[in-house]
This record gives sequence, structure tokens and C-alpha cells, in this order.
Amino acid sequence: METCAAIANIGKGSKGYVLVGVAENTKTAARVQEVFGSKPLSFNGFHITGVDHEATRAGKNLDQMFQDIADRVGRSVLSEPLKSYIGTHLKCVQYFDKTVFVFEIIGQDTPSHWGGKWVERQGAQVKEIPPDRMGALFERFR
Repeated sequence: METCAAIANIGKGSKGYVLVGVAENTKTAARVQEVFGSKPLSFNGFHITGVDHEATRAGKNLDQMFQDIADRVGRSVLSEPLKSYIGTHLKCVQYFDKTVFVFEIIGQDTPSHWGGKWVERQGAQVKEIPPDRMGALFERFR
């Protein structure tokens, strides 16, 4: 959810995605395979691990797991209206035999925060916005 707020803070109308079930690197994909026995699919430098193995481990089917995730979004400390947007645009996508949850994010009319914490993307990282840069954040939404 913190990453969602950071993506939304790129600016008004900016769009991005968070994919749950895609490993960021080979090491993480190998760890998923080691722990869950689920071999990832590699495509263009991405490692699709899916979430199916996690649902199985939790004793749930994919519908139950998807609903759990949607409920967690609703209970999160993400600011409105971004929280509602993400909750209504959450998708479950099939890639061969792997299921991926897709969080769609769009920059709202005003900056978004996560539990009162103002964050932004800097490269692939999420960083808290220091007080001296708050003006620049709000300028992106004018």
C-alpha cells in the first residue's frame, strides 16, 4: 500500500501498477521455488511466480485469497480516494498456470499518503518525502 501511495504521488493522473506474484529478481524467484516448490516462469527479465502456491499454503482457494487481499486494501491506512480506487480496480490475472494480482494505481486530484506518511518513488525505491520537499509534492497536483 505504501508503494501504491508513492506511485500515485508521481502526479495527478499518473498511472502505475503493483504486481503481486512477480519476483523482482532471480534470487527472489529462486527463494519462492525453494520455499513453495513452485517453478517461476521467466519472461523479459521478469519472474512470474504467481500467488497460487501461497493460497494453497494458507488453505484457501484463489477467490478466498483475492477477497482477503481486497479486504486488506479496504482496512489499510491508505488515504482516500486512492484506497477506494485501488479496491475497485484490483484484478486477478492468469499467466499460463500462474495467477497474479494486479493493483492499478492512478494519481488522484491531491497527493496520497499511507497512514499519514507522505512517500514517493525514487527509481525502484519508495522514500519518505522530507518536510522541505512537501511543497514540490503538492505542486505536482496543481
